[in-house]
Amino acid sequence: MVKRFFDLKYACGFAAAFVVFSAICAGADPSLEIVASGQDYNLISSTPGLQELRVTLPQSKGAASVRAEVRGYDNRALLMPKVISTNTVSLPKSGAADVKMPMVLSKPGLYEITLSALDSQENVLGTKKVSYAVVPPRKAVGPSDFGVCVHLTARGDSTKERVGKVLSLIKLAGFSRIRDEMYWQQVERVPGEFVFEEQQDRVINMAAKLRLSPLIILDYGNAKAYPEEFANNPDNSIFPQTPETRALFANYVKEVVSRYKKQVKEWEVWNEPHAWGNPSTENYTLLLKDVFTTIKGIAPDSVVIGCGGGGGGGGPGGDYVNEVIRHGGLNSMDGFSIHPYMTPPLTPDMGYPVPGAPIPRVNIPLVSQHLKSLVSDQRNILNNGKELGVWVTEYGAFSSPVKFADGEPFQALYLARAYLLSRRFGTFEAIYWYDFQDDGTNPTNPEHNFGLIREDFSPKPAYVAAAVLTNRLGKRKWKQSLAEDNTLVEIHQFGEDKDPVIVGWAKHDLNFEIAPISIPSGKYTLVDWQGSEKTVEVKSGKYNFNAGPLPQYLIPQK
Repeated sequence: MVKRFFDLKYACGFAAAFVVFSAICAGADPSLEIVASGQDYNLISSTPGLQELRVTLPQSKGAASVRAEVRGYDNRALLMPKVISTNTVSLPKSGAADVKMPMVLSKPGLYEITLSALDSQENVLGTKKVSYAVVPPRKAVGPSDFGVCVHLTARGDSTKERVGKVLSLIKLAGFSRIRDEMYWQQVERVPGEFVFEEQQDRVINMAAKLRLSPLIILDYGNAKAYPEEFANNPDNSIFPQTPETRALFANYVKEVVSRYKKQVKEWEVWNEPHAWGNPSTENYTLLLKDVFTTIKGIAPDSVVIGCGGGGGGGGPGGDYVNEVIRHGGLNSMDGFSIHPYMTPPLTPDMGYPVPGAPIPRVNIPLVSQHLKSLVSDQRNILNNGKELGVWVTEYGAFSSPVKFADGEPFQALYLARAYLLSRRFGTFEAIYWYDFQDDGTNPTNPEHNFGLIREDFSPKPAYVAAAVLTNRLGKRKWKQSLAEDNTLVEIHQFGEDKDPVIVGWAKHDLNFEIAPISIPSGKYTLVDWQGSEKTVEVKSGKYNFNAGPLPQYLIPQK
């Protein structure tokens, strides 16, 4: 699946949102439709307490004040109907208004703010809803196994400001890796002339500055520069399928890797070959061998990831990695990648059945165990005895409406459970969420709604869930299951007994389920998916964990 980004100082302290009003109501001035954007000012803060919205009303005829009504989200990630705070700011009597709207958000979490332009009689002239989040602060880079996909290198609007903002928001959410592409036809538009655009260097260099590790995909054909060479490809395939086109592709790889070898250590060969180019696995393996040799000759310490998300264990593309190995590709990759998407409302812990696959269902637990066994079996075949790394380079869920009243709660629980389950089994080198920012604004188009933030940079529940998860889980490895065989709940301990975090959730829909667990007596801090805390006391070593659809974190107080 291919679907095509703030200095960290803006993530702390006061956060500001730039809100422009113009006309939406019948009879209202056409200049009062409200457009909210976090492009220029932040809609995500890492400091609870006083926040500040900057509200601008150009040509605000008839508007006397602006009112902000704040609502929160419940433990199912559903918007609560009750207004928790209201503030009204008067406007100048004439001309454009530029006012500050102070709000007190005393707890971490996600909020919806309804802004209304009012006339002197407090009639509503226009309204706009905007999301605002307060998430845990972050000084260090997040866990090394959590990444996110971006579309920055090929965008013409990837300015320094945009790239810096996106990357800093990624870091604030606790991701430590990004995945992007470096298209062949973008780099070599004229045969033999390799030109790198400003935004490509910008993305790689700014990611390195923030200590975010880039994984770069090397992909796609180049019929624009080499029309004759690709003209005879079967079914007009964009995949290099001759010795000549493979050599041309290797030249492109040589130029890209030579330029970025100091900042980029991980390279993925093609993206979803079963969908983009559709070569035979034999042809894919031939290209993989040439690319592997080229990269290792330039940067021996690089990690070359094969299969391009082609699938394994019943995932998209079938058992692609076994076919590549069968064609002699085992020693031409350091690891392989899969893209085991599950269409909502299927969940990472439940998944879906695949007749004829080597596992009965595709879900994180079964795919993890199957692939761990697969790479263990291959270890002794490799010349140097190393074990292939397994990478999930795309995994995600869209937030447009699905089974629930709103798809956003599902996306949040899907993300949190996927990362927790991936850590529980320890098979994957990293798992990359697809993707960080929405690609459009159509709420009924799933392809526009895979992001953790919207196109206007406002946060979704999944962004908050990710920030809390990475903050509370940290780098702790899975220790033990406290309620794994239960068909209704999952409860796990991460970290050793001296520094544990107990995480639990209910598996089905938006239900809550109570599960008794045995843990040491004492006081604990219970943290919900938004980062809100309360103290609970465990007596006699027994605790009834009230598990909901989104993870909760139980942490001993010291």
